[in-house]
Amino acid sequence: MSGEPPRIGVFARDAVTRSALAAKLEEVGYTAEAHGDAAVARARVEAGGVDVVIADSPSLCRALRGLGDERFVPVMLLVMASDGAGRLEGVLAGADACLDEPIEETSLLSQIDAMLRLKRAHAAWLRARAELELVSLIDPMTGVYGFRYLHARLPDLFEAAERRHEPLACVLVDVDGLRQHNAVHGRAFGDSVLVQVARGVRAGVRHADVVVRYGADDFLLLLPATHFGGAMTVAERVFEAVGSQTFSTPLGRQVPVAVSMGVALFPGREVRTRGELLRAAAAALSDAKREGGRRVAVFRHEGPILTRTGGS
Repeated sequence: MSGEPPRIGVFARDAVTRSALAAKLEEVGYTAEAHGDAAVARARVEAGGVDVVIADSPSLCRALRGLGDERFVPVMLLVMASDGAGRLEGVLAGADACLDEPIEETSLLSQIDAMLRLKRAHAAWLRARAELELVSLIDPMTGVYGFRYLHARLPDLFEAAERRHEPLACVLVDVDGLRQHNAVHGRAFGDSVLVQVARGVRAGVRHADVVVRYGADDFLLLLPATHFGGAMTVAERVFEAVGSQTFSTPLGRQVPVAVSMGVALFPGREVRTRGELLRAAAAALSDAKREGGRRVAVFRHEGPILTRTGGS
């Protein structure tokens, strides 16, 4: 439906009807393709490029509706003007309109125009739905993925790691003392810290890595095909990026902010499922926090091991 004439698919079991209708459509400026076999017509619509279908078969209507929203094509069902039962069957089969036989040219053209508008409206709805879905997966404050995205993405990443026998690293990043900053300097200051930390986190990962806002003051990083050394490299980059910054309070004071991090790796002796991977990262982070924060802790099967400590 670009600069080319709309393409109308014609399915009619009667060869004379099929040829005459296709010829009329070509005559008025449409591109027409005619099929006498329902299976061929369905396959052609599924392949894409057909804008409207005119058919004499309710069963084909049902088959085309079964292709789903992404391949939606309006269907006009050919019925005899006096055939009330056939019209009802078309409605039940999912036809978008009925085209009375014998066909009158004015009615044909107005119906096709309406179907093309319907197809454009459906395409606009699909785009809007995709945009809404994306917005629903993004944390509006920080611009990284929200918790809902984790439910959709983590199973796929974990399954891919198992299938390809590749590691999957998980890094949990927590902003130290954020609640205290909120209490002393105000919520707006704390929010600005989260935004800046999110930028530092995103700057430290690859395109294939996933960054999720995991809670009120922490972020989860999923690093596909990443071994221990690569995970620590990412953790170090994030740790340094945040630790090298100061943040301006509403009163103009420059306040340093640090993070604590927990790193875990699949597969491991105690990390065999995605739930265990998340729990291992959380356990490592908890250990880092217990030791005073501002540090990176790594989970190993014998327990969390501190591997990086910031200044006091």
